[in-house]
Amino acid sequence: MDKGRGRRKKTQVLVFSDQTLLADGIEDVLRCEESVEILGWETDPDRARRSISQIHPDVVILAGANAADAFAPAVMAVLKGDLAVKVVEVTLESSHLYIYGKEVRVVQEVQGLLEAIEQSAAGKNDAVVGTSSDPGSVAKFG
Repeated sequence: MDKGRGRRKKTQVLVFSDQTLLADGIEDVLRCEESVEILGWETDPDRARRSISQIHPDVVILAGANAADAFAPAVMAVLKGDLAVKVVEVTLESSHLYIYGKEVRVVQEVQGLLEAIEQSAAGKNDAVVGTSSDPGSVAKFG
């Protein structure tokens, strides 16, 4: 909560899309929401990666048929970095949202990996890792 004004901090969003019209449309829709601050949108993967490190958004939205593949290096840089950024992939073809997050665990033996796999299979994790728009190929890890 912003103590100075008594309001909650807006969620800062950066939109990445391989389609300019789609990115512009998402920006227009989200600008109507009081809880969201659109920091901008980008269609170039290299500039997208730089934007993340300079702007430090709360959420990155990937939108478009090939956005996940086109922006995979930028997304992996976010997930491997120190920033606590959520990545949301919007697929218009299937009306699905894929949320990519980061969870770091230190494991000393194979049992730690097996526990992560079992928890993922049981749906006990929030973190979804992957860049494919095919729902069958996205795996949960944590």
